[in-house]
Amino acid sequence: MRLWKNEDARVPLALIGVLFVLISAGTSLKLSHMDARMASSMATDTDINAADTALLYARADLARIVNYAGMEALKQMGETPVIEADPNSQYNTSGMPDTAEFNRNWARGMMTHTMNQYIESNYMYDR
Repeated sequence: MRLWKNEDARVPLALIGVLFVLISAGTSLKLSHMDARMASSMATDTDINAADTALLYARADLARIVNYAGMEALKQMGETPVIEADPNSQYNTSGMPDTAEFNRNWARGMMTHTMNQYIESNYMYDR
């Protein structure tokens, strides 16, 4: 067998390359069959619980929106904290310079802004 005595490394590497091509073709075929099965099962599933499922998805999406908006607001507050509150600001509702209340209202305002952006970008004009 001259294949085993060949020290050029071209033939063994070519065999490994052919093996990789066969493995990748088999894997892509298996994945495409799995994708087709999933698409067919999702398309034929028209049960009465579809509205409940949609509400569960919307609820999970809104929870994720609130979570990310809160994290973004806390990040912004950590980067630029308010030390002295402006008594004339919209976030100072009592009129007294209360920094804790100002920060809470500022975080609510940032969360509302982030949530509005997300909801408008994902759900506005969605038909």
